[in-house]
Amino acid sequence: MKQLKILSVGNSFSWDTMEYLAEISRDLGIENVKFANLYVGGCSIKKHFYHAENDIHTYEYRTNTGDGWNSVFEYSIKDAVSSEEWDYISVQHGTADGSRYTDESCYEKLSALYAYIKKYASPNTKLAFNMTWV
Repeated sequence: MKQLKILSVGNSFSWDTMEYLAEISRDLGIENVKFANLYVGGCSIKKHFYHAENDIHTYEYRTNTGDGWNSVFEYSIKDAVSSEEWDYISVQHGTADGSRYTDESCYEKLSALYAYIKKYASPNTKLAFNMTWV
């Protein structure tokens, strides 16, 4: 694989997940990388969907092309999703609404969030879910 582009729509847990991907990718021989994390502390699936459907520019958009992380503020989900032809876009559930647990109500907006992302993503982008509490 010569290139890998991953966007995570998440929170501090996705920040942690993405931290060493550039180094790991280089060790695996992947030459061209871009990793990005849309960050709002503790952000839940419901809150991500609310931000998406209202095009709220509230995210810190952290990117890494193999040379360290850079941040841009006041980014939206639509802007990040449509900015690249991502190979993968993952979504992360958070704890800001007190829903650390995995009951079904935590994920009632997940399908709608995926549908929103698909509307702006490249046709070949694969969607993933970052499962913190497996």
